[in-house]
Amino acid sequence: MRLPKLGNILRTGETPLERTAKHWAEQVSSDQVFWKGHPVIRRYMWRRLTGNPNKPDLQDLFERHFPGGVECGLSLACGHGSLERQMLRRGWARTMHGFDLSAGAVENARKLAAEDGMDDRVEYWVGNFNEPDLPDARYDAVFSYSASHHCAELERMFDAVRRTLKPDGLFVINEYMGPSQFQFPQSQIDVINEILAILPAKYRLSINESKPDKPVYKERFHPIDTRDLEARDPSEAIRSGEIRSVFGDYFERVDYRPYGGNLFQFLMSGIVGNFDPDDESDTSLIEMIGMMEEKLEATGAFESDCALLVGRPLA
Repeated sequence: MRLPKLGNILRTGETPLERTAKHWAEQVSSDQVFWKGHPVIRRYMWRRLTGNPNKPDLQDLFERHFPGGVECGLSLACGHGSLERQMLRRGWARTMHGFDLSAGAVENARKLAAEDGMDDRVEYWVGNFNEPDLPDARYDAVFSYSASHHCAELERMFDAVRRTLKPDGLFVINEYMGPSQFQFPQSQIDVINEILAILPAKYRLSINESKPDKPVYKERFHPIDTRDLEARDPSEAIRSGEIRSVFGDYFERVDYRPYGGNLFQFLMSGIVGNFDPDDESDTSLIEMIGMMEEKLEATGAFESDCALLVGRPLA
């Protein structure tokens, strides 16, 4: 396991945990730059997760595994609380608990829950899932949505989840599970760059970097420098490539649904908003890239970088 270097702590004056908490207190996703926010890609993921491009994956999850709903669930690294509010709003859970390393995110989650009139049914606290302190046999379900790939102590966290679940409870992970710290094989990087090389410039306009009088275009995807990850968020994908294997040491696999991301995640990062969901040519390009992802997975060239994983605690 690769951990952040002491030199990075000394240079910034912040510990890795402090940088991670600060990063996620400020983080706001945008459908213009984040690949999963695009409606065409969302339908692609839903089709792979549910069999129906118009059926949300969370709805399908509850219909399959929690048809009677959840009495009390726990959300790991809950961020600003959108997952818990959705579950409560739809009646899929009676009560929810959640914790996050970022005090700023927890404060905002409490505020948003109160604004929605849900503060009597949801409880939040500041906590670190690398050092979990959870009650035994408390929860009907534990949810890790884009959370476990930030965990350095997977064994400790998975063991705590196993113990905090009731015997018939389920652990649900919906995550990036690809190579740790985004250290992709060169073959995957090459395919992304070959697609970028043939995309017209209008699709490669960098939404975050461009200015009205100075457009910037995405030319290539470069291998991720782990030093950049450690400086921004030392927890990012720290052991993501081990999630599937470590999961099996603590849980019996009940369901597994891969949904890609091998090309979409870094090909579309920062440019996905250039693809008009109402334009047939734009949507066809996205659908073609999705088809390439599936074909490459089917041939064994890549394992799906993102997946839904559901498990029951082992005795």
